[in-house]
Amino acid sequence: MRSRPSKLTARRAQALAHATRARVDFERMVARCKSAGEAPNQVAMEEFAVAFAACEQRIKDATDIDELEWLEYEADKHAQLRAYVCPITEISGEGASLIDLLLDWGVPESGVSRLRTLLNTKCKDAPGNPQEARGALREIMREVDASDGFIDGYEKDLKKISLLLLLCVVAGICLAFIALICSQRASFFFPLSILFAGVAGSCTSVLARLPASEVTSSAVSASIARRALSRVGTGLAGSLVGCALLAWGVIPIVINKISYSDVLSACARYSEEQCSSGYPLIVLAIPIMLGFSERILTSLQDKLFGSQFGRRAQAGTEP
Repeated sequence: MRSRPSKLTARRAQALAHATRARVDFERMVARCKSAGEAPNQVAMEEFAVAFAACEQRIKDATDIDELEWLEYEADKHAQLRAYVCPITEISGEGASLIDLLLDWGVPESGVSRLRTLLNTKCKDAPGNPQEARGALREIMREVDASDGFIDGYEKDLKKISLLLLLCVVAGICLAFIALICSQRASFFFPLSILFAGVAGSCTSVLARLPASEVTSSAVSASIARRALSRVGTGLAGSLVGCALLAWGVIPIVINKISYSDVLSACARYSEEQCSSGYPLIVLAIPIMLGFSERILTSLQDKLFGSQFGRRAQAGTEP
């Protein structure tokens, strides 16, 4: 495991590279302005040079990873001054390309409607009102930078959740088989094997339904972990309840004249004589399958009490 100083060094190098890209973006815009035959805004260039030099120095002197992340944001904010050196004839096209970039990242059309309004109202007549057009372009750049940082953080969080869920699936299946084998010596391991199988199925369900890589509201993104835990708990409860009802015979499933209740009875105390080679897979496959379906609780409730009871329960009324 890397020590904190090495993590700080690596993060500092990443922040300096980020700042370099921001500086290059500004310098390219200055070059475009000169190529178009316009004189770059000297005030914006001087302000950028002073602010960016201070920002780079603070990155080199930073002693905290959180401070480096904030300084990356500052570097992006300083680079947004390139809106004031953008060639007047290219302001509208630059804004349109940035909005298209947001759409490519998965931002819905409703999320860029305000920016498109800015583009159409303030950037179309850039030669007639250049300062207003440049201000609108800077606002569009600010939104692009904010979305870029949001997507990076969102992807990192989603990757962590995916890896954790994958580990839970693998661990749940392995522990389920181990508990089933150990039930030969202690009977309490048998329900544990079903419990672990239900955990594996529930985590598989959440893993398969994780949202795609797209920009959503911050409230939705912040609730991913909470909703994942909720769905794992719901799937686990549904898995245990479903297995109990199958063992009880309330929901009869008979294949080749053998019911799930018969399989459970044969493997309750694991032995090679009673629990044949395929039975352990059946014992664990059913709770995994039940845990995978997040609608299992509603289905079982309808099966036991009827659909009318389910509708009344959802409406908050007594049956």
